[in-house]
This record gives sequence, structure tokens and C-alpha cells, in this order.
Amino acid sequence: MSRTKEITIHISLWILYITFAIFVYRSYLGSTQSIVFETTGSYLVLIGQFYINAFVLLPLFLGRNKIFIYCASAILLFLFNFTVKYLGGEFLLPFITGKPSSVSELPIVHLALVYSWQLLPFFMYSTGYWLAKKIIRQQKEARVREQVRSENEKLRLENAALRAQINPHFFVNTMEYFRVGIEDTHPEIAEGIAAMTTFVGNSIVSTDESGRISLFNELRAMDSLITIFRQRYPNANIEYTNKVYDDILIIPHVLVAPVENAFKHGSFTGSNNKLAIHIEQTEEDLIFRVSNTKGGLQKDESRGIGMRYIKSQLDKFYPEQYFLKTEDKEGQYNLSLTIQNIMTHGDYLLYN
Repeated sequence: MSRTKEITIHISLWILYITFAIFVYRSYLGSTQSIVFETTGSYLVLIGQFYINAFVLLPLFLGRNKIFIYCASAILLFLFNFTVKYLGGEFLLPFITGKPSSVSELPIVHLALVYSWQLLPFFMYSTGYWLAKKIIRQQKEARVREQVRSENEKLRLENAALRAQINPHFFVNTMEYFRVGIEDTHPEIAEGIAAMTTFVGNSIVSTDESGRISLFNELRAMDSLITIFRQRYPNANIEYTNKVYDDILIIPHVLVAPVENAFKHGSFTGSNNKLAIHIEQTEEDLIFRVSNTKGGLQKDESRGIGMRYIKSQLDKFYPEQYFLKTEDKEGQYNLSLTIQNIMTHGDYLLYN
């Protein structure tokens, strides 16, 4: 909302408020010119207190948890309000209208109670107005921060995709050349190179028009990743269960990224440390679980596909169709993902 529009709304509301008050007072005090002057002047003072409280006292003191200073300032504001209204009612209004005000004969204690009662709603109005503005501002700032995070995430992913597109076929073909060259003399290293080539090749595979890839491609990348780490760490305690029988379409990285993160952040060497991976198909669902002992033996940088990105993709492609649960316990991290009805939805099936 523009500042001009906001000011116009405020002025219009205050005019309506004062006009209504004048009609109320005229109904039992009679129709006199002094009522109009007295009511208008009194409420203009109260409106001034509204803005002083909303734009000065609350932000400076209460908004900074200076409660004592705010209470003292509110008392001073009341005394100022009382002084202005008392002098106006006793001297200024009679001078302008030639008639005494409606409260000129009231005792000063009674006047203080009347003015306090009048001021209290305006303190409440201004406090509610300040809180509403504060909440709206915080929500706007939160949206801006989320937008910045989303833009940064998008930029990071675009940069990662750009790096992956820098002649990937040259890398794959070169690694395949090296694998063939050492296959007879160093079969284990050749196997590792083959796994790396498969992992990279399946990681950069093109999606179809719906943004999905073959589940078998995703699993080949996962198998290659497991092979690579088993070769790097011969005593790795990795438990891998694969009960997938039918190829279907799935969003890329949704399975490989959690496994890669488990290798990166987990500890899987030694009898007490284990990394467990389980994937299976039921008649309707796809079930995937990863569990690892926390430790983070690896110092390698992963592709950086975080769970926030994975969840955003799940929200986009499988809204209200998936269950994702993570447990970050002391010494243990568990992830469980179930995509419901993925096996029975005709649009997802590659083979019947």
C-alpha cells in the first residue's frame, strides 16, 4: 500500500470516528456549537496520542523490551494528554465559543478518570495497530528471505547443472578408455572406473518431458556409488537391499542424493558403524529407507543436492502422495520415504 493511500484511509477513518462521537454526544447534551468544537478538539488530542504511542513509544521501548521505560513514557503521555485537554476545556474552548465546556464544573479527580477512560481505547488501538504492522513487516521480511534463499538455491543448482554439462561425454568416454586400458592388468581399478563412469553418466541423464527419469537409471547410479565406496573402504559395513522389479518413471536424484549424503556425513567403517539402504516396490508404493551411523568420515564435497531441494521436488511432483520422515538422533540418522500409488498410476508406468 502506498503512503498516500494509507494516509487517506487514516484521515477518512478518523473523520468518521469523530463524526460518530459528535452525534453520540449531541444525542444527550443537545445540539450546540460547543459540542462540535469540544468533541473535535478532544479527539484530535487523543488521535495525536495514538500516533505518538504507535510510532514512537512502542517501537523505541516496548519493541526493544524496555518495559519499565515504556510504562514511564505512557504515564508521561497521559499527563500530557490530561494537561492539554484540561487547559483546552477550561480556557481555550470558552474563549472560542463564549460558553463553558461540558466538563468545566467536574472535580479534577473526576476529570482525570474521564480522560483516562477516553485515552485507554486509543492506547489499545495504537498497540493493536503497531502489533499488526509489526507482524505484517515480519511476514514480508520472511517472504523476502525465503525468496532470496530460493533464488540462491536456484542459482546454485543452475551452476551445478552448468558444471555437469561441461562436456560430460568427454569425461565418460575418457574414463571408459582408461578402463579398457587397465582392465587386464588392474581389474579392481577398472571396476571402480566403470562404476564412476556409470554414476556420472546416470547422474546427467536427460529427463523426459515430465521431468522424470527411469527408476533403473537412478538405481544404477546408486549401485555405482555403493561400489565406489566399497572399493575405497574395503572394510565398509554397507547393507543394501534392493527389491525393485519393475521400471517406472521417477524424479531424478530423489534416491541417490540421500545415499550420497549418508556416505558424506555417516560413519560406515568398523563393526559398530553401519550404513543401511533399503528400497522395495509393493503393488502400489515405492518404499525407500536410509540409515547411517553419524560420523562423517568423508571430506569430499558432494554435488550439494540438499534435502530441502529434494522435498521441494517431492512437493511439486507428488503432492499429498508421499511421506518423508527424518530422524536425527544422537549418533544415528534415519530417512524414510514412501511414494504412494506410484506403481498403479498409469502415467508413471514404463512397462505393463
